[in-house]
Amino acid sequence: MKNVISSVLILSAWALTLYLANNLFAGNFNSEMSCQTACRETLYWSAIGFALPGTLLAIFNIMQSRDSLLAKANLLLGFGLISILFSIMLIAALGT
Repeated sequence: MKNVISSVLILSAWALTLYLANNLFAGNFNSEMSCQTACRETLYWSAIGFALPGTLLAIFNIMQSRDSLLAKANLLLGFGLISILFSIMLIAALGT
């Protein structure tokens, strides 16, 4: 059951991240866009909020001898997404 919860959390985080990326690259930033700065910030932190617990659950599943292919895939997808999101945060911090 924990593998399924981990999968749902990580896939939800990926969906939020892809929606955020689509929104960021949608065009010029103007007042007519449906998702402004606060919306994008909420999407970013929500993706992190889904990715961290999902990845932690995947780690716990692997540590508890539930070493399944799904747990390994969740760990790989979770770490990949977390590294992308924290790299964005690092680039933003260094760019200011």
